[in-house]
This record gives sequence, structure tokens and C-alpha cells, in this order.
Amino acid sequence: MNISFASIQNKTLPIAVVGLGYVGLPLAVALARHFAVIGFDISSARVAELAGGRDHTCEVDAANLVRCDVTFTTDPG
Repeated sequence: MNISFASIQNKTLPIAVVGLGYVGLPLAVALARHFAVIGFDISSARVAELAGGRDHTCEVDAANLVRCDVTFTTDPG
């Protein structure tokens, strides 16, 4: 696979953020403003919460969470 910044910039290759807690979630949301992002967490409850537009840590408000284009998953593959 040929990885280049252009492939990240034109959203053909996503950026992965591992861990969607106090640091990872705001980072994923910020990166999603410019790039395709996959947000990974080992907690299926956390992933379901975020996919439903809720963040119990209150690091990202509901409006920004709903607007962001992050694919939340527990699948490491």
C-alpha cells in the first residue's frame, strides 16, 4: 500500500484514533473536520454511546458529536 499525505488529505485513507476517552474523542472530532477518521475503543458501550450522539465525559458537546464524521468501532480489523 502506498501511503502518502495526499491519500489522507483526499480521504481515501482514514486516520485511526485508538481510545475514545478524554483525549482521543476530542482529537478524533477535530481531525474529522479535515480527514476521514475511524475512532476505535475496546468498550462496546462507549462506542454505542458515541454512535448515539452522547458523550458522558462531556469533552465534546452533543451538537459537535452528531455533526462529526467519525466511524466509531470496536473492530480492530
